Amino acid sequence: MRFRSHRSFATVAACAFYIAFAPAAASAQPYNFLKIADTSGPFSNFGEAALNNAGAVAFRADLDGGGEGVFLASGGVITTLAETSGLFSDFGDVSINSAGAVAFWAALDDGSEGIYAAAGGSLNTIATASSSGPVFRSFDTVAFGGRPSINDSGTVAFWAVIHNTGGSGIFTGNGGPTNTIIANGGDFYGFGNPSINDAGTVGFHASRFPALGGNAILASSGGPPTILADATGPLENVGVPVLNNDGTAIFLGSPDGGGMGLYTSSGGPVITVADNSGPFSSFFGHSINGAGRVAFEATLDSEIENGIYTGPDPVNDKVVKRFDTLFGEQVFGVIFGHGLNDQGDIAFWYTNANSLQTLTVARVVPEPTTLLLGVYAAAAIAAMGPRAIRQSARSATPLAANDQRQVVGTHYWSEKQ
Repeated sequence: MRFRSHRSFATVAACAFYIAFAPAAASAQPYNFLKIADTSGPFSNFGEAALNNAGAVAFRADLDGGGEGVFLASGGVITTLAETSGLFSDFGDVSINSAGAVAFWAALDDGSEGIYAAAGGSLNTIATASSSGPVFRSFDTVAFGGRPSINDSGTVAFWAVIHNTGGSGIFTGNGGPTNTIIANGGDFYGFGNPSINDAGTVGFHASRFPALGGNAILASSGGPPTILADATGPLENVGVPVLNNDGTAIFLGSPDGGGMGLYTSSGGPVITVADNSGPFSSFFGHSINGAGRVAFEATLDSEIENGIYTGPDPVNDKVVKRFDTLFGEQVFGVIFGHGLNDQGDIAFWYTNANSLQTLTVARVVPEPTTLLLGVYAAAAIAAMGPRAIRQSARSATPLAANDQRQVVGTHYWSEKQ
């Protein structure tokens, strides 16, 4: 009997181990959707949103009464960081770090431009035409949009045109003298918006003559740049990257022979995230977080509008798309830039049938971890004891083979402003 009792105990323990560690079937990641603001007032139009690991959302917005501003939403409160009612006349899109510091390009009323960072109620000038270091002429173009990037040390990376040279470069600063990452004069020219990680490495796009290998994704901390990807194959064209803390860049590209796709690389093989050889037809905003998880905006071959996805499967990797329902209304289009944090939460805005825009965060619904399940199983076994386990094993009724019980789906909730 004792042997049989221990055998029952071992059987239950083995079953508990299997339950705790057996792989789950693939299913769509569930999200909670949090409404941040909409254009019913005082905002009339949103720019791309940025999201940090604390859940704070930074964004540029036009105002109902005219003008525009840069704003921070945190803890249910929206704070104005800068507005055109003061010194400024225009703003570009924003980036945010873990401490809630927000970096942005701005034009001033006197016609000059600068790169700024707002944090803790103060505004820090990162670079203007009078900054020590290179003499800058411009920080913004229609093609690049003027979005700087800020890391957790408060260092801001930005693109600028250098006065009287016609050339451009990538620079960093934190309010003191600026540092040159790269400038025209070597093999590379025509730089795009940079992305800086917490190690101070800056990723960026650069043009290069075809004979030298065509355009490229580069990474540098101020020394000779490292090529992460270029047009020498398997891609014939690459776009502006986003760089994570591991040094992996995500970027748009065109493979040899045509088409387009979304790719990652850290200097080794180029990895395909998704391309238009499958269900997707085009790609737009994209980001990668510290865990290597990606998010991107794309259209499907079968759809006339876009959606947000986290991988190549348009069903299981979908976050939201046209004709979904959010907050009781139908989604007619979405805009995603780089609003992805390390938890996998995603900031974006969407329009409804009446062209109302709603700024939203999709928050990942945590799934029970296998470790936690294992702890629960072990605790249950210890509490039952051999006698209870033996009795339970005799009376237990196994689930049918097709009885799968799981909780999946999407949940919606709103936070009062």
